[in-house]
Amino acid sequence: MGKLEAFGLSRSTTSFVVPLGYSFNTDGSVLYQAAALVFLANAYGADTSLPALLLMVGVLVILSKGMAGVASASIVVLIAAGNSIGLPAEGIALLLGVDFIVDMARTGVNVIGNSLAAAVVDSSENRREAKHGARETAHTPTGPEVTVLQKEPAQ
Repeated sequence: MGKLEAFGLSRSTTSFVVPLGYSFNTDGSVLYQAAALVFLANAYGADTSLPALLLMVGVLVILSKGMAGVASASIVVLIAAGNSIGLPAEGIALLLGVDFIVDMARTGVNVIGNSLAAAVVDSSENRREAKHGARETAHTPTGPEVTVLQKEPAQ
């Protein structure tokens, strides 16, 4: 988050978007799990039609929420999503040897995705504030009929 702030993003945006992203923006995990399940489906000769793949991705999107904080939660998610398309749970054992290594790549993709999400939200907030500020100055009445109350600075 410090690097994002050094890059120019506001502290309020990064402190809200990044922690939220680690729970809900798990794009690296879903990409790996989808590729792994398609690999296993081809290895076992399971159905890889478009409806089956859409069902698998839908299940992965739902199950992957909040799994970033649990060690090796991807194995449980793979078993559950594999069952939804008819894969045996034993097939997941083929992936256990590479799961630790692939976990580092998943984390990298998740960090990049969360950083991009924070940058997009910050940019959107800056545009909204600029538009809102321009609207206020355009509609602010000026003249003798406007009374401006000023606060005394706090001592």
